[in-house]
Amino acid sequence: MATPTTSTIFIADDDMEDLSLLEEAIMNHNPYLVIQTFRNSNELLHALTLQYPSLIVLDYNMPPTTGPEVLSLLKNNPNLRNIPKIIWSCSSNADHIRACFSEGAVAYFIKPFSLAEYGNLAKEICAHLKSRNLISDTSDDLYFE
Repeated sequence: MATPTTSTIFIADDDMEDLSLLEEAIMNHNPYLVIQTFRNSNELLHALTLQYPSLIVLDYNMPPTTGPEVLSLLKNNPNLRNIPKIIWSCSSNADHIRACFSEGAVAYFIKPFSLAEYGNLAKEICAHLKSRNLISDTSDDLYFE
């Protein structure tokens, strides 16, 4: 079997438990992915000057620059605007969701409350990569429990 193409996901969230649970769920779903985590938006924005990931996952309420503010910055940067961006949040406020989509988010997810929900979120994130041909069919669904 051929080794699937490696894709990189950047995940930025100030909650270390959320970061850890999402990273583990994604790796359980697809161990071929490379995941880099960031504790705030400044770390993420610095990393984006060094490397372009395949996908970015942003917390809505992340300091010092919020997820929607980061979306706006990325939308206005020709080198970064086409990277798919996902927002995840505890908020289900319709205005927040609409604002994120208008700033370029490809998806908005409510943060999970259970390990099973983290697994489902990981599957959705990998589906976004697959839909953009950023992971191969051989790496999809092999590791989802």
